[in-house]
Amino acid sequence: MREEAMEALLLVEDIHKRYGKEEVLKGVSFQLRKGETKVIIGPSGTGKSTLLRCINRLTEPDRGRVWLEGVEVTSRKVDINRIRAQIGFVFQDFNLFTHLTALDNVRLGPMRVLGMRKEEATKLAQEELARVGLEGKANAFPPNSQGANSSGYPSPGRWP
Repeated sequence: MREEAMEALLLVEDIHKRYGKEEVLKGVSFQLRKGETKVIIGPSGTGKSTLLRCINRLTEPDRGRVWLEGVEVTSRKVDINRIRAQIGFVFQDFNLFTHLTALDNVRLGPMRVLGMRKEEATKLAQEELARVGLEGKANAFPPNSQGANSSGYPSPGRWP
């Protein structure tokens, strides 16, 4: 194991990703030490989300390696679901299941990934919804064609 991987909280080394002829990531490398904050900025379409998706292997990088707390995330031998249970990822869009309520969407991850019982996951989901001021929307459904304006975003006074 690389010494840098042992010292860094996160080490990203030479990540490449291509979609057809379009090379989106061209050898991205950086490290993040405990207590540091990094910001990834750039115009739309420059690979920011692709990089984040490669870090937790929601998208498989074509080349390169990633270590999280000394564990090589990009190794085929790693239990990626165990790793993902420790990684938070916020999408640019809601990406919620429209057939599930807000409460159901929030408790789904802890139940599926962490194996939490429904009662325990419900309590956690209610706490998290309250933490972000959405406790009153626990039984609301995300927007779809109904309740969304022409841009596809919720109309004022609707979700969230």
